[in-house]
Amino acid sequence: MLIPFSEITKKYNMKIHGILHIGAHNCEELEAYNKYGMKNSQIIWVEANPKLVEQNLRVDKSRIIKNFICCDTDQGRTKLNIANNGQSSSILELGTHAKSYPSIKYNDFVEVNNSRIDTMYNEDKIPKNFANFMNIDIQGAELLALKGMGDLINYFDYLYLEVNSDYVYKNCALVHEIDEYLSQYNYVRVETSWTNAQWGDALYIRIKNNFDLLKNVRCSEEIWSINGITLEYALEKANSDPRVKALHWYKNNGGDGRIGDVKGFYQGAGGSLGTVVNNDWDTIVLNTKLSQSK
Repeated sequence: MLIPFSEITKKYNMKIHGILHIGAHNCEELEAYNKYGMKNSQIIWVEANPKLVEQNLRVDKSRIIKNFICCDTDQGRTKLNIANNGQSSSILELGTHAKSYPSIKYNDFVEVNNSRIDTMYNEDKIPKNFANFMNIDIQGAELLALKGMGDLINYFDYLYLEVNSDYVYKNCALVHEIDEYLSQYNYVRVETSWTNAQWGDALYIRIKNNFDLLKNVRCSEEIWSINGITLEYALEKANSDPRVKALHWYKNNGGDGRIGDVKGFYQGAGGSLGTVVNNDWDTIVLNTKLSQSK
């Protein structure tokens, strides 16, 4: 993980009760998951390469690991291209990856059954709320896996994905396409770490309130200003002050001011909403209070 698991769990005060990890490889993240407190029974791994599945189970039979191509269909089989470094194996052909890493090549392949994630849950009778953190690292096919979630995607709070800004793998989804797809389910990208080879990792968190966000603007009136408080505290203070119609969020500290339990820099705001251009701040419109004040 380009963004350490220990850092994001602490920064966003994550409360994780189960993990779904798609693209297990050698379960390299297991140590970090264990340090957080996750047991093998709280983690489901999915790996397309059957040899790696067998290898992982030889290391520890208590690991829960499934073998299929994670995508948006249950029909047929798909060719998994096996790379000579193992980690770059993909159902997609190499794109700019071939130029960025000329020593890495496909030297084998295997045909593997396709399956959707929601089908796996149904067939294995996995509770829909089993996991609320998902990690997908399947070399350009992440959007296909997301589309195979169905309504399960609403049971997750955190998504950690490999993303691409160019066609690292031919016909892979680009990061803006993933942003657009996940926005339908109220996920926002709050962290991104890029490599020099146009791929990286991103963290998405699901927003659980209906507050509108006005980007790069402030209101005409600043009523109070407090750094190092949570959204919950800011809302409590706002609700006690009839002048406050919105919250300013200092976005240069990262994240999204609509995420709960995370400390940040908030200001109570009033006057004309979102009329002052300022690239350092976003405005969170308190819809309920606004409707009450009309």
